[in-house]
Amino acid sequence: LGESLKLHAPHVTRIALLEELQNPPMGFVENWLQSAGWDKLKEVPSLVPRNAVLGINDGIHMKAMLFNDEIFAGYDRLVYIDSDAWVRSSKIADLLDPSILSSMPIAMTYDWNDPKMFNTGVMVYRPNRAMFHEVFGMVMAGWDHDQPSINAAFEGQIATLDPVFNVHGPAVSSGNATAEDAVIVHFTGQVPSKGMFADADHLRSMRFGGGADASYGLVGAGCLYAEYFRWMASARCQQVVSHLLRSELNKALSDVE
Repeated sequence: LGESLKLHAPHVTRIALLEELQNPPMGFVENWLQSAGWDKLKEVPSLVPRNAVLGINDGIHMKAMLFNDEIFAGYDRLVYIDSDAWVRSSKIADLLDPSILSSMPIAMTYDWNDPKMFNTGVMVYRPNRAMFHEVFGMVMAGWDHDQPSINAAFEGQIATLDPVFNVHGPAVSSGNATAEDAVIVHFTGQVPSKGMFADADHLRSMRFGGGADASYGLVGAGCLYAEYFRWMASARCQQVVSHLLRSELNKALSDVE
């Protein structure tokens, strides 16, 4: 993600939000992310709601901290992108247009896996102390991931982004977006089907347009999986991906079982 932002939006400050964990060591993570194109790193405490189901949503609750204006002091507007996404077009700069938030405090695309909600994988918003406390309270009191809480906190105040800025789930197969026009590709679904999951068999499937989670993943857009595989396998990305991912990519490229 960092390298794709660096390529398509080179003059925009890239900030990574890091959850403080003991393993891997934070120093290692920080050095790795900086080498992968991130300009600034913001560390936040690990958040585990009392009623949360352990494992399935680990790490995702910290998204409540995105709305804390103390963390992002000096920034009036932010564009947030989930780490399981990829920017493939310079049209990403369109999200910097101030008019997007001319009448609402936040903008998102619909969640094509659950169109009654908006998907929090890509958000344009203003940090706000009051909304931070509301979102944080909901997230920490609940058991689910961040999305229901953010939707509830901003109900009636959400501007709708063009689907090309968060192409995920059945967005392409349902006709709400085209693979060709995708600006941000969001690899929703279970972890083993993520575009960046380090497994040679999965990556080999991606290389030829497969790999999507049939239930929640980016279905009907195999060309995007194949394109993302080529991006990860490029000389540019090979320098910044993890040793494990680089090794599995090379196995997939060599077609060695």
